[in-house]
Amino acid sequence: MDENEKLYIIELSYSDSMNREPLYLLTRAGLSAVDRPVMRLSSILAVNQFTRTAELLEHSGPEFQSLGSLPTDVHSSVSAADAINVARDCDDDPTGHVIRYINFYLDLAIAVEQVLPPKYKKALWDLADHMTFTSSVADFFIEGRSRTTYVNAMIWLYGAVDIKIDIL
Repeated sequence: MDENEKLYIIELSYSDSMNREPLYLLTRAGLSAVDRPVMRLSSILAVNQFTRTAELLEHSGPEFQSLGSLPTDVHSSVSAADAINVARDCDDDPTGHVIRYINFYLDLAIAVEQVLPPKYKKALWDLADHMTFTSSVADFFIEGRSRTTYVNAMIWLYGAVDIKIDIL
C-alpha cells in the first residue's frame, strides 16, 4: 500500500437528458497509484446519494478502512457527457473535462479488468497525453485526426465501465 494513499469520493455525473442521478464512488489513490474504487466481485460499487457514501466504506475491505475516516465532500466530479461533448464540439477545454474523464475512466477500466480494443486504447492515451499539457482540443485535431475516432473511443470506454457499476 502506498503510504500517501487517501480516500476520495468521486461523483460521476450524467447529462440532464439522461434523467439519471449522479453516482458516487469511494476510491483510494496515492502519488504512484491509479484510482481504485470499492468493488464487490468484479463490479464497482456506487451509491446514488451523497449521504449514502458511508455505505461504500462499510462494503470495503481493510485496504480502504485502514486509510481513515470517510471524506466529507466530493473530491472531483467526472462527467462523461461533458467530456464527450467537449471532444466532439469544442476547440478548448479550460475546465479539464476531457483529461479528467479519460484518466479516471481508464483507471476504472483497469479496476474491472476491461481490455480496451487497441485502436481505442491508443486513441485515448494519445488524447490524454495531449490534454495533460494544454486545454486546446483543436490543436490535437489539427494534425488530421478524426474527432469521430476519439469520441467513439470515449463512448466505448463509458459503456465498458458503466456496465460494471453496481448501485447499492
